[in-house]
Amino acid sequence: METPSLEELAERLVALERENFWLKRVGGASIVGFLALIALGTSAFRSPREITAERFVLNDTSGRPRARLELRPDGPALALLSPDRRDQVLLQSLDSGTSSLEYYRGTELGTSLSDHAGVGPALTLFEHNRHSKAQIFVRRDGESGLTLNRYQRGVGLNLEAGGTSKLSFLDQQGSERAGFALGVDGQTLGIGPDADEPPVKPVGMMEKAPPEKAEQEALFGPQTLSAPSAVKPVRREIEAG
Repeated sequence: METPSLEELAERLVALERENFWLKRVGGASIVGFLALIALGTSAFRSPREITAERFVLNDTSGRPRARLELRPDGPALALLSPDRRDQVLLQSLDSGTSSLEYYRGTELGTSLSDHAGVGPALTLFEHNRHSKAQIFVRRDGESGLTLNRYQRGVGLNLEAGGTSKLSFLDQQGSERAGFALGVDGQTLGIGPDADEPPVKPVGMMEKAPPEKAEQEALFGPQTLSAPSAVKPVRREIEAG
């Protein structure tokens, strides 16, 4: 085997130095790129702490929207949609301070659970055309009650803030036409329609009544109607002694 000359050794050394130079550059760039990928990957796969948007829409497999979280003109709302894209369940927080949860049948409101700002909570049930409704409510002042309405006609059962309990019947204008109340002092009061008389009148009492009649009236509290347009005060008869 021939011994390489000095010139050949010098050429080989120069070639090795060139290869080493490029290896250093490529290796350094690879290391920098690898570190950059690690940094980008860490931030890309890490869950963000906050997502900001004005509207979020959840679509089904057919591409139809089935839920929306959005900011409406009167406040934020979460709507669960029917297949025809109408509100079926609606949760709202209004700018006025009122909060509500509503259930719809098509375009008609069926049930509403709400807390009205400055008024109080209420549960309202509607028929399909909203001509009839039933409502349970509690007001901020402590009054609570149950109302049943067909248009403006209706029946109301109330426990007022002062402690008076009242059962009233409303006419087609929504005015009290008949009813009675029990005051905190135990006195029974009748409700009449006369404009020049107080809406709640003291009940007259007889000195003595037959035992059977007195017992029935103590349980049921009778009313006497002289005509459809006039309601007389309720009479309660109690047996003396």
